[in-house]
Amino acid sequence: MTASAVLALADVTEILKTSIPSQSHLLDFYSTLSESEQIAFLKQLSLIDYPRVSAIFKKATTTPPIPAGAKLEPLPDHCFDTTINNTDKVNQWRKIGLESIAANKVAVILMAGGQGTRLGSSDPKGCFDIGLPSHKSLFQIQAERIIKLQLLAQPLAKPGVQVVIPWYIMTSGPTHEPTETFFKNHQYFGLNPANIFFFEQGVLPAFTPDGKIFLESKSSLAVAPDGNGGIYAALRLKGVIADMEKRGIESIHAYCVDNCLVKVADPVFIGYCLSKKAECGAKVVPKRSATEAVGVLCLRNSKFNVVEYSEIDPAMAALTKSNGTLVFNAANIANHYYTLDFLKRVPEFESQLEYHVAHKKIKHVDPLGKRIKYSPIYIFYLFI
Repeated sequence: MTASAVLALADVTEILKTSIPSQSHLLDFYSTLSESEQIAFLKQLSLIDYPRVSAIFKKATTTPPIPAGAKLEPLPDHCFDTTINNTDKVNQWRKIGLESIAANKVAVILMAGGQGTRLGSSDPKGCFDIGLPSHKSLFQIQAERIIKLQLLAQPLAKPGVQVVIPWYIMTSGPTHEPTETFFKNHQYFGLNPANIFFFEQGVLPAFTPDGKIFLESKSSLAVAPDGNGGIYAALRLKGVIADMEKRGIESIHAYCVDNCLVKVADPVFIGYCLSKKAECGAKVVPKRSATEAVGVLCLRNSKFNVVEYSEIDPAMAALTKSNGTLVFNAANIANHYYTLDFLKRVPEFESQLEYHVAHKKIKHVDPLGKRIKYSPIYIFYLFI
């Protein structure tokens, strides 16, 4: 073994066995690995911030569901508006948004880290053919909307200025290379590749219910993408914020890839947020029913919050106003607005963000080193 590998092992062993003894099992099979496997495993171990992930696990698994008596309130009337039967305001917001786009101050972030496994495909979700007569993929539909919006904003641009909406596409480990390849094979759907920025989100380890990190194999940790909330760290670490600063971006629209109806860089939404001088905003839709499995935007302890459907008491979710509409009616559709200044300030309060638990079955090895295809017990990985 190389001297650097020996030193690294000593460092990691010290961290695991003294600082966090509950994770010392991660080295159980280390002595049985080849030198190349040991070096690769040590590299993966060194990338994990063990105090941080342990704190995340503790916080996420000890936060109780919101009881019926919790201080949960609907959005105040003054902080939202509607596009329904609101033509004059919509036209005004659209004008503001298009002017900002024409000034090259708007960018788009696409959260595209998921695979299409529930759609029967191992490809990235954005590659999926949703059954249109054109057989266009989700990526193509969204790329063409960006192209169209650039054309609509061009007449408002200053002479000689070419309107560009940069597209920042967040992938995950399994989807990064296939996504880039898909775009290359389709000539970036007519967009300039210089204005498309692929970046990979981070990962968090998968935990057992009692807080132990799973080994996927004797020489690797079981990890999962850190969810849409992983976007904040990835934007900093992968150079996205720096690129936006260089381009003079001020407003950002972020959305998820599997929304086939999304209005990419929606000028109405952007114009509305700009008119309110908002640092961040969310586009919502009315819930179809009290039991619809969707999070709602509301006030929790007097702070804006997305409360997941699994975290709200059914009796509270069913509350209605005098006109029959739900009290908690603002369904979150993962359409968000940010200013660049806001994204740059996230590190100041990132530790306060709430993590949620997702129960999954994963591949792992048992304490004897036997490969188990899926855990018989649902385990945890965490995401914001």
